Amino acid sequence: CYRSTMSKVKLTDEQKGYYQRVEGILESYDDLQEDSDVFFGNFLDQMRSDSLERVFCDFIASRVAEKVFQMCDIKSDVAVALVQEVRECFPALCTSRCGSHVLETLLVQIYSGRELQDGDPLVEGMLCLAELALEDIKEKIKDPRASHVIRCILQLLGGIQVVEQILRSTVSMQYRSKKAIDVASNGKLQQEGLIKEKWNVPDTFAEMLQKFVKTFCKKKHILKVLLQENASPVYQTALIVTAERVPSACEQLCRKIVGCFGDKSDCSLPVLFSDPIGSHVVEVLFQIQVSGMGKEIYQQFVKGSINQMAVHPIANYILQQLIVHSNGEQIADILKEISFGEVLSSGQYGVLVKLAEVCTREADNQALFMKSLSSNFPSGTKDLLRSLLSLQTVTQEKEELVIELQGALLVQCLVQFEAVVSSLVDSLLKMEHPHHLQLACHVNGSHVIESFMKSKTLSAAQKGSIIQKYKPNLTALSKDKYGSRVVDSLWSNSAVSDKKDIAEELVKHEDEIKMDYYGKFVLRNCQIDFYKRKQLVWQSKQQSKKKKLDLFEDILEDNPLVDGGPLKVGKKRKSTYLESDSKSKKSKHKAKLKTV
Repeated sequence: CYRSTMSKVKLTDEQKGYYQRVEGILESYDDLQEDSDVFFGNFLDQMRSDSLERVFCDFIASRVAEKVFQMCDIKSDVAVALVQEVRECFPALCTSRCGSHVLETLLVQIYSGRELQDGDPLVEGMLCLAELALEDIKEKIKDPRASHVIRCILQLLGGIQVVEQILRSTVSMQYRSKKAIDVASNGKLQQEGLIKEKWNVPDTFAEMLQKFVKTFCKKKHILKVLLQENASPVYQTALIVTAERVPSACEQLCRKIVGCFGDKSDCSLPVLFSDPIGSHVVEVLFQIQVSGMGKEIYQQFVKGSINQMAVHPIANYILQQLIVHSNGEQIADILKEISFGEVLSSGQYGVLVKLAEVCTREADNQALFMKSLSSNFPSGTKDLLRSLLSLQTVTQEKEELVIELQGALLVQCLVQFEAVVSSLVDSLLKMEHPHHLQLACHVNGSHVIESFMKSKTLSAAQKGSIIQKYKPNLTALSKDKYGSRVVDSLWSNSAVSDKKDIAEELVKHEDEIKMDYYGKFVLRNCQIDFYKRKQLVWQSKQQSKKKKLDLFEDILEDNPLVDGGPLKVGKKRKSTYLESDSKSKKSKHKAKLKTV
């Protein structure tokens, strides 16, 4: 219903040929700094003569236009003209398979990171586009293409770039994962991993955001909207943006969403908790932490249903977000209510890992956590570590070593518990020789050994015992992709005397190790060549380095802002599509470019 008649008129073969030639030259040209204004002006003239809507909606021309917009710096006067032209065909572009992508790219290149003031023509242009987006928004947010445009406009109004996991649908994320495309942050929400970048925006943009929220809150059947795969991410984006820019509007939208949870008079979970699409909205509610909303949801809808959520394949992710954002008192209540046995039987191990992670900072709850864990994994047995790694009770008769990802993560947290670390170290030292090697050379197990060596709860003597246990295997570990990292960790977290033992063992097999791809890096990191030539100087340098590291750790402990506090990040320069350090192309490329 948004498409205009003009989009049905396609570009001619001659017009398409022009854009194909432009694309070919762009691919073979690395430096466009000197001629970008001339090239961009000529390209815009050609695009206008062919009709901007037709170009944006054509498969070939739209791809070229998107590359050009990413590559060139769009000046303010040109940007104003482009926004004006886009307004005339905005409804058609929103639902176009190609036009929607170009429209998003163009708007991001114009508004992202640009400091604007009220009264600026670009501000007026964005407000007009937002008004057009609000027209029949009920249908737009359900459209697979128009919904992306709405999310883009919400971000630009808030001066925020939201992470890809929120912006993209499940199908899109799966595709990008298969193609190995990176899908990746200072403020509270940036630490949560919801926001990638922020910039200042005019006050009128905040007023427009409030208008969007009022429109979203007017919907009668909001539950159906939150369960729709295209509309749900729009609400998630609105929550994140307004939480950062207009907290009052965010709280209004949160209460509207919580209102559709229903009355917890029966034993069943709210629909949003168990739905694979709607559950993401509830997760965002916990992540943005608006005026105690998380505590309210916990008291009304979660308390008393902990076990039911923990074993549910969808709701357990909501419980994990609740655990991460709970205080010590709530964690204690959850630990008293949850049944570790049921969680282990269901296979939803992520809940246990999150509880362990939180208990590393909430030390008062560590004893309660271990009390629940020890009923399933007795801490006095020598097979404790093997049981935790496999998340199953094992016996000595079972020779194989099973390492689950969640089990490895759980052990990395438990190593920081003072009450259980000695049992874990003893269990590690009592493991069979083949298991030691298998653990260190495993993609997940190698991180377990690193966590032992980096933990502050282990004494120097305990770390020395681990090093002596792995000393006969140093040559084999040095030649393994993951084992070499374990050797580096053993080296960097050991005392000088232990470093000397490691160096002597590596020197014995230096010829064999340096022929291996990973082994040569181990020799370099451990400074074996320097050790062979000047042992006394080497030992003196290691002692001096150790003292400096200890002093630096003391400084970090005294100043939490240096260790893990929010750090200010400077404004990033916009990346260009064809940016390169090389500026030595021949002049004939420039001539071709000007001709096109």
